[in-house]
Amino acid sequence: MKRLLPFFFVVCTLILFLYPLWLPGFPYTHDGENHLARIANYALALRQGQIPPRWAPSFWAGYGYPVFNYNYPLANILAIPLLALKVSVELTMKVLITGAMALGTWALWTVLKKRTNGVAAAVGTIVWLSAPFTFTNVYVRGAIGEILAYATFISAIASLDIIGKKRGVWQYLGLFLSVFSLSLAHNILALLLIPTILFKVIWNFRPIKKHLDVVAVITLALTSSLFFWLPALAEKNLITLDSVSVNNAYLQHFPTVDQLLTSTYRFGYSYPGPVDSLQFQIGIGVVAAVLFLILQAIVEKNTAKKKTIFSIVALFFTLIFLMTSSSSFIWSHVPFLNYIQFPWRLLGITSLVGAIASAYAISYSSSWLKYAYIFLVGTSVVIFIRHPLPDRFTHDDLYYKTFSQTTTILDENRPKTLQIEPAGLASYAPLVEDGVEVQLKTWNGSRHVYFVSATKQHEITEQTTYFPGWQVTIDGKQTVIDQEKGKGLIHFTVPAGSHKIVTQFTQWTPSRIVGNTLSATSLAVFVIFLIQKRKVHA
Repeated sequence: MKRLLPFFFVVCTLILFLYPLWLPGFPYTHDGENHLARIANYALALRQGQIPPRWAPSFWAGYGYPVFNYNYPLANILAIPLLALKVSVELTMKVLITGAMALGTWALWTVLKKRTNGVAAAVGTIVWLSAPFTFTNVYVRGAIGEILAYATFISAIASLDIIGKKRGVWQYLGLFLSVFSLSLAHNILALLLIPTILFKVIWNFRPIKKHLDVVAVITLALTSSLFFWLPALAEKNLITLDSVSVNNAYLQHFPTVDQLLTSTYRFGYSYPGPVDSLQFQIGIGVVAAVLFLILQAIVEKNTAKKKTIFSIVALFFTLIFLMTSSSSFIWSHVPFLNYIQFPWRLLGITSLVGAIASAYAISYSSSWLKYAYIFLVGTSVVIFIRHPLPDRFTHDDLYYKTFSQTTTILDENRPKTLQIEPAGLASYAPLVEDGVEVQLKTWNGSRHVYFVSATKQHEITEQTTYFPGWQVTIDGKQTVIDQEKGKGLIHFTVPAGSHKIVTQFTQWTPSRIVGNTLSATSLAVFVIFLIQKRKVHA
């Protein structure tokens, strides 16, 4: 019972953390409503026959928008089973956030306990839960992608620790699911955190040729995500992402050192320059842990412990440096860093480093100072509990299914060929010339089926944004879509007579075909791998 007491305090802190989430309504956050709409539209697209969904049917005033082709799909995928059970969209999101935070908490406890002890692991986990940025991600930013990314990253590290001791079907499955989920959780953080997992494998599983099973599982997990990544990268030139200012936003969003140390809890946003209404504080528990470790290094005689302390402290200050404007030259020269948008996003990694620092600070110290530090951690918990509760809202599922905005910051997923702005909601019928008779059969955001009849050749425009993958067939034969004449909408010519028109969003682009095929193949190979391993163990 005594050994479980530290984890009991961790669970209590997690419950306190999640309590505001489960109050009636849904908390107002920066992106919460957008993510709720994405979840609803992803499920809608799936029901309309998109496998996997890439096109949001109701977005951009019902003209459709390719947001799913480029933006992390994990939250949307995880929501499908709950939505299939008729769970509301808002309740589904609460379940996803709760599950992610619970997974991250358990995994971090497991990782820290392996390296320290129960009390130290508990303190470190509580420091992470009570870190200002952890609270901000959930209750201010509504950043479900980042929440899932950190949870699955920590889970991947825990899985590697477990698989280092025992290898079986369940251990391999845990590692596969963790890495696969991380690769789909958040584009930016996947690019930052997956290399860390690979480094751990190289460092801890030597010689690598004796651990090819671990390498195989991770490789298959990453290649299984190519259904998303390959089209997202290969088709990036089709949208305005590279031409909007979002790629240079980092230059205007470096927090100051004062903000990192003293900024207070606020709901607002990150603005260009040092005047912000968003909290960037690292947190008293994290800062105290690092200072405590530095003091410990001075008196520590064990060389191995000194090296560990130096590594943690060096990583912490490197992250601090990268979040300040002094590091702008690095951001300008490292290719993918500009996609991070906000240097303060590194606060999430800093909070994890702070958790590690806290655990080692408690573990290495035998003096009364560790009790003073535990008191500081308790203080940080009290501070986070005293945060004002966010305002609430609630909508029915129909609101999210018919959401008409883009859910993007600067319309960065807008097709380059699109030359118009919607004057209103898109019509659920083709726009035809005078004298053309139309009989509708099916019309949804992913598929249009109707019959036309005319005595002469005529042109049809559908108020649907053109994007590669859309195909039009006339009596079963594919025809050319003239999106240029349609100013970025689906536009085509129909010969005289009576004809059946089918317009459908498909997976038929080279990158989608290859990506889908590689993902399906990788999943099949992994299943065969598990079957073989099960036979061996049996």
